[in-house]
Amino acid sequence: MIDARKGQVYFAQYTRRHHELTLESMMHCMRPMDAVRLIKEPCIFIGDGALAYQSLIQKELGGSAVFPDMHHHIIKASIVARLGFPLIRKEHQDSAASLVPEYVRPSDAETARGSSG
Repeated sequence: MIDARKGQVYFAQYTRRHHELTLESMMHCMRPMDAVRLIKEPCIFIGDGALAYQSLIQKELGGSAVFPDMHHHIIKASIVARLGFPLIRKEHQDSAASLVPEYVRPSDAETARGSSG
């Protein structure tokens, strides 16, 4: 859960099976309370958004919300590489030119343009 500012968080849900993470939901951007209400089972919350809204999450989910030690909440290049390693092992490679950002919410300009049109 990453703090998206503007009272929102970016988040996705994963499950861990046999030492592998499986994406269970696409990345979303919404109010923290709306995100928390999607959680239906015990969940480990990681990221600066989880820390920013920890009291809200705990109030809503109680003991079903788990917050690991502080060092787990910092996004590091080594962790991103570790998450991508299984793709390399499967010989799946992307060229830098083929990578495109995944926009989860509209930009401020798009939002302003949509409300004025």
